[in-house]
Amino acid sequence: MSNTPNLNIPMPDPSADVDDEFYRLQQAWMLVDEALFQLIAAVAGKSNTGHTHAIDQINGLVSALQNKMDANKAFKIGDLADVVGSADAALNYVLAKNNDGKFSFASALSVLGNHDHSIAQVVGLADALNARLLKSGGSMSGILQLGFDYPQLWFGNSQTGTGWRIIKDTAQGSVGALVFQYSTDKWNQSYNSVMFFGPDGRARFINKLEAQSGLYVAGAVEFGAELYLQAALEIGNTNGTAGVALIDFHTSATVRDYNCRIICDSNANDGNGLGTMNILAGNLMWNGNRLISMWDRATAADIAAGTANKFPDAAAVKVALAAQVPFTSGQQTITNGGQLVIAHGLGSVPGNVSIQLVCVAADKGYNVGDIAFYPPMLVGFNGNAYGMTPVIDATNITLRISTAGFAAQNKTNGNADVLNSANWRLVVKAYP
Repeated sequence: MSNTPNLNIPMPDPSADVDDEFYRLQQAWMLVDEALFQLIAAVAGKSNTGHTHAIDQINGLVSALQNKMDANKAFKIGDLADVVGSADAALNYVLAKNNDGKFSFASALSVLGNHDHSIAQVVGLADALNARLLKSGGSMSGILQLGFDYPQLWFGNSQTGTGWRIIKDTAQGSVGALVFQYSTDKWNQSYNSVMFFGPDGRARFINKLEAQSGLYVAGAVEFGAELYLQAALEIGNTNGTAGVALIDFHTSATVRDYNCRIICDSNANDGNGLGTMNILAGNLMWNGNRLISMWDRATAADIAAGTANKFPDAAAVKVALAAQVPFTSGQQTITNGGQLVIAHGLGSVPGNVSIQLVCVAADKGYNVGDIAFYPPMLVGFNGNAYGMTPVIDATNITLRISTAGFAAQNKTNGNADVLNSANWRLVVKAYP
């Protein structure tokens, strides 16, 4: 027996008995009836394929369309939310974006601000200039006359406003001065005067004259402030001709040849650093500091020997003083029967050695911090030898400590007593 492929309804069986087929047919029709019933119920809730609806039959469509504009609506620029002030904008104003992201109207000149144009961008400017001056690389004759009042020449960057200008500082009809100025912002008339030529023909520098390589002056130059040199200041002849080099100082109200003078004279033994320097002055004051000479400089040996006519040198004095400073060791732990090797650093065999015992814990009447001087020798007491034997050389102080340790007077009663080595530390002093 087989079934239908979709709803699995039993199919007639040709080989079966008619009675059996009758019951099978009843079962099949029940399944067909159920399938048709479900189909009719499902189709009953559907619309026809070609059906229509009125707008008011669609939920929310009317209210949604009311919030929409007509397809043929025309906009004005002022209707845009990001555009401000369109109704108040003057004729020929342009639209520009502001820092807040919105757009407003302003004149084209105010939008562009300060700006530059090349000569080629200005109609007729090139022809107008060529009619008066030759192009770059050419030459001109005659006199270039600049304006009437405060004429000037500008050399700089037209974008940043930095550069130089040369300007006559007085109006027409007076000689005035020719001033050289540096500008960091010519748009705001920010200029710094550097130097000028006065009516007397002298060059004057407002701040500093910096000569990075060389400066040759045939006559007098007047400096109102300071002369700054990054290299050497050479005074005198450098052409092989012997002579005198000098510097004059003028300080008095009365005009004099000089108030103070420094002179370098040539001599038969002239050479680098061998000329004779003369200072012509009333008093020579050295700011309270030392005047140091490298001639006849004393060594440490000279200082130790007291050699006459030797100028003390700081390094030599330090060495000489160091030779006189005693050596003091740190506190050494005492081990009975042990040995201490201590480097003294004096550079020679000490002339004298002293031993100190420092109390670090109360013992035999001594308190913490008490210092007892101990002879550099063995002490006999109660059938034992106490103390140490020092051996010295140019490098070390070697102490061999007795196996019995150290004996000393009891601080309380004065009787002989044996110290507890654990309660004491040993300090060595060595003298040159």
